[in-house]
Amino acid sequence: MPIVTGFSIASVALVRNDLAMTYNLKTFWLFAHIIPIFLGYASFTVSFIFSIMYLTQERQLKKKAFGPLFESLPSLETLDTLMWKTITFGFPLLTIGLVAGTVWAKTSNILGLLWYLDPKVLLGSLTWLIYAAILHLRLGASFHGTKVAIVTIVGFAIVLLTFIGPFLMGHKHGYEKRSVTLEQNVSPDDVRITKVKS
Repeated sequence: MPIVTGFSIASVALVRNDLAMTYNLKTFWLFAHIIPIFLGYASFTVSFIFSIMYLTQERQLKKKAFGPLFESLPSLETLDTLMWKTITFGFPLLTIGLVAGTVWAKTSNILGLLWYLDPKVLLGSLTWLIYAAILHLRLGASFHGTKVAIVTIVGFAIVLLTFIGPFLMGHKHGYEKRSVTLEQNVSPDDVRITKVKS
């Protein structure tokens, strides 16, 4: 799926960017944090698309507008199932990414002692709570269809805020431009990292 592939490439590119991350922080926990997070976000993006399609199809039914748009969209039952499946696929990935991110933040100390107050950490936790609530409420017979679609759209808005909000506000979430100085006859393991002053 193009969306999932795009998020995967972006996640790997972030890790490989030498100007974005220090050499010693490219660890297992960093990969275990970023890749599941991006895949989870990709899944929530797909669920958002299905939610928009659901609300659109529902409106067509209410208006009895059985035109080309109505014919091109899946049934409400199918869209409801697809919303559910994409959320249940993305939620475990988000959970894994957040847990790995917690370990990474504590072991690398890149976010400091108050890492849990980092904007992306707080927004990521809020995202987790929203989708956890969707999964929990879904167990009830009355929470499906339109309700799920609306809450899914709200959840995706938080995903967007989590993903781009802190960067737009100038918060780096541990990403800083750094210059890598290689001294003569020094191996890659002895790379000296120097912060670039903006």
